[in-house]
Amino acid sequence: MSCTGSKLKTVYIREGDRYTLDRLRLILDCPKDQDKENLEIDKKIRRLKKLKAIRIIAPGDDTEDPDNPELDYGVDYGTAAGCTRYWYSFTFVGVIVMDGRVILWCYPKYLLQGRNRWNPDPEDLKPEELSRVKESLRQVVSVLKKYERQNRSVGHQSPDDISRTQLGKDEIDSENLGVMLYLLDDYYESGLYTNTEEIREWNGPGEIIWDRTINDACAMVVGGKPYYMEMQTRRQVTDDMDYFLRLHKCVMTAVSREMNSSLLSLFGYPPIELSEQDLSEFGDVHYIQYRIERELNVQFNTRKQNVLKAMSLYIRGRHLEDNDHITTYGTNAFYQVWEDICSVILRNRLNFTLSSPALNLKAPPGVPYSSRSKLIDVIEHPTWTGLPAEGTLIPDIITKSGGQFCIFDTKYYIPVLEGPQAPLNQPGIESVTKQYMYQLAYKPLTDYNGITVIKNSFIFPTEQDDVCNAGDVELKMLHSLGLENIQIICLPAKMAYAHYLTGRPLSLAELKLR
Repeated sequence: MSCTGSKLKTVYIREGDRYTLDRLRLILDCPKDQDKENLEIDKKIRRLKKLKAIRIIAPGDDTEDPDNPELDYGVDYGTAAGCTRYWYSFTFVGVIVMDGRVILWCYPKYLLQGRNRWNPDPEDLKPEELSRVKESLRQVVSVLKKYERQNRSVGHQSPDDISRTQLGKDEIDSENLGVMLYLLDDYYESGLYTNTEEIREWNGPGEIIWDRTINDACAMVVGGKPYYMEMQTRRQVTDDMDYFLRLHKCVMTAVSREMNSSLLSLFGYPPIELSEQDLSEFGDVHYIQYRIERELNVQFNTRKQNVLKAMSLYIRGRHLEDNDHITTYGTNAFYQVWEDICSVILRNRLNFTLSSPALNLKAPPGVPYSSRSKLIDVIEHPTWTGLPAEGTLIPDIITKSGGQFCIFDTKYYIPVLEGPQAPLNQPGIESVTKQYMYQLAYKPLTDYNGITVIKNSFIFPTEQDDVCNAGDVELKMLHSLGLENIQIICLPAKMAYAHYLTGRPLSLAELKLR
């Protein structure tokens, strides 16, 4: 028995919210009356869990470890009969398309929008909330597109990924949405796949072939100068009926229709209508593959090779409208994206040498590092019975501006620091201790170089419009050593994204450090 649906359904999911099984059925378009034994919903949950896109949480478990964002809760899911006993929380940021019927737009958890992450049945977004979420999602997708160019870990296909594909050997259970995005990027950058033919003729409109003209034509000599009444010419013409040009038009039209207006809008592409042909008119999958492989044998242009391979992957792959398939664009580790964004806009100097112009620091005498060492190498490694170990403390971001030495730790969760109750979801004692230890580790270096202004901060994302300094964290036994308390900085995500996308650094003054 399978779940059925008549049209594509779009659902907005907040990362981290909890849902009961009944709510999850509505989200995944899997009604109970068509799945009384829970077999289909169990199957969908297992597929999402395999992608690490969903967590299964035992009711009553109100705890999480914010310092270990990849940690699962350890619930043994077991059988379909037991799926009613748990809550379900999405851990993904981006787009998930399930079985060609449901598009899950998973937005980051810092977009609170009045939602209560501990409510097992969050309500639908209100119109004004939906507008803000859509706007943020479009910016998040732009960020992911830039991020994946360096990391390639969000489901897109890069030219290198496509180029390495060996047709007939690679598994085609790939991210077909990523292939489609590659085809769209390529089309808008380089246009259609064309094969040109060189035509040589007498007195044509093209370029004159002088050696052929001199050898084959009769010249009239006037005043000692030769004049040619006929000239050989050559020109390049595109065969509008070329098989691969028509195939590319058909594929691009199919990609545009398959993604539909909502997905195209999210990724910033206009619709494409280039062909009225159906893919079946080009032959079955095996025949199209045969033609593509033959073309690859005689095609030496790298871009055209990649387009051929991408079209083959798209045609052979399972399309969005196919059943029993999930395709994604996004990440279940958005905290890594947030860390990378902050590292870029705050100009992380952790891997710069001390003597570089950006740092201009000198190594103190008697230390096991030199001015040619990197800033990360200043932190000592523990020794075990006299033998140095590999692991040590590694801060997220260190930057230096003028006379300020700043240590930042990015945190991708939302602490609750107001109200009569104790703080919730705040960094644990390990994170607090490490921030103090970072300053202590660099103290000989900063003291020797006369740096007296040290800033130590946690940086959290927020949906608000302005930077907020929300106070600080103090551990008195370490503060008494002359170490700075750790400031709590809430940085607007949209501000950070704007700087990241444009390549503009964020000045320390904008962080409102005290």
